[in-house]
Amino acid sequence: MRRASLVSGLAFAIAATTLLVIAPGGDFPTASPGTDEVVPGSRAVGTCPGTGPILPAHSSSYRLAADVARRFVTAWWSRDSATAFALADASFRGDASVLADGANRGSPTFVVSSIGPLGHGMEGDTIARVCGPDVLPAVLAVSVHRSNAAIGARIYLVLRPQGFRVWAVR
Repeated sequence: MRRASLVSGLAFAIAATTLLVIAPGGDFPTASPGTDEVVPGSRAVGTCPGTGPILPAHSSSYRLAADVARRFVTAWWSRDSATAFALADASFRGDASVLADGANRGSPTFVVSSIGPLGHGMEGDTIARVCGPDVLPAVLAVSVHRSNAAIGARIYLVLRPQGFRVWAVR
């Protein structure tokens, strides 16, 4: 059983890394017009959140954000492109569909290991400079991994009037 979990976790890590390396935009998030900077992360998929109304994310909304991140990663893993597309921000829908394309690999359980705002560190500062400082209060970063493996992904969410939407994966 333990060996199967290790092999399964390793397979997830290899698949996730492969997808992030070969997916369109794999070197990362697009800079906003007029800059050449990128959002932190050696391999990431996504662009800045799309235009449109955003709301500040508060700690009281962490449970909702965690649920969206888990649902997105489950859709990505199980190749449910319709759900991945529905949970994606407008700027990320094409990438979400590509990530979730292919044969179903099952539906393992995913766990949120951390969730929170970007803050004033390098990540938050760079995203503010690239995407604009107004997005920071609406953005949460959620780390998700399989329940039987430590390797996972960091999901960036933006809060819209209709709920949290995924705008990048690292």
